[in-house]
Amino acid sequence: MYTEDIEYFTGSSHVAPFSDESGVPNAWKAYTNSEMPIRLANVSNDISPLADLMPETHTRLLSTVREAFLYSDASKGILRVLNKIVEDDEKLYSYISKAPVTKQKAAEKYPLFVRNAPRSFVDFYTEHFDGLFDASLAGGFLPLSEMATLAESIDDYVDYPWYGKAKNMSRLEDILLVFSNGGGGYLYLDLRQDQSSRPDPVCMLIMTDPGEPMEFVPFWEYLDAWTSIAMGA
Repeated sequence: MYTEDIEYFTGSSHVAPFSDESGVPNAWKAYTNSEMPIRLANVSNDISPLADLMPETHTRLLSTVREAFLYSDASKGILRVLNKIVEDDEKLYSYISKAPVTKQKAAEKYPLFVRNAPRSFVDFYTEHFDGLFDASLAGGFLPLSEMATLAESIDDYVDYPWYGKAKNMSRLEDILLVFSNGGGGYLYLDLRQDQSSRPDPVCMLIMTDPGEPMEFVPFWEYLDAWTSIAMGA
């Protein structure tokens, strides 16, 4: 079983599958089984919430997962690990999720995330899984613990032509980083407005190439496309 990526992510050199059902979300309990075919059979049901909102990601992940297991880490909690191949390459790569958090915990971290983020996106975190990302915290949507606001990073873009305009935007602390593609692309959710029930929520796209503009783009379209691309890279 491939454990290199989860060892890198957790800093542990002795990763073994977690087999205790206590404290494990119901949708993840099959992953505690000792038989890999039983664990793999659970993947389809587990990632089904992605199907409508992120269909490209759902299809790619479902067709490429080869191993699945849980790992319990003292600082990061229970982690679900899906080891997948890249098409035409049998080498395995891990996609990781933390166990879902309560809405109360999510609200303590970022109150406006629970209130103003797309409701179906919040549901991922509170009902299904907290993030979907690779061992470098890229290639998918971030766990709640790794989200950051534009207020925290705005001065990283001081050399960008749009820096002055962005610096003067109101409430930068309410613009939240939710995705990194691992190649210099970042998606920020604008929580200054209520997007909880919008069918077409928007997010801010920032590229680390100073020549690229800052722009607002369709949230689900970009999240799905970029995650799917990252999974195939």
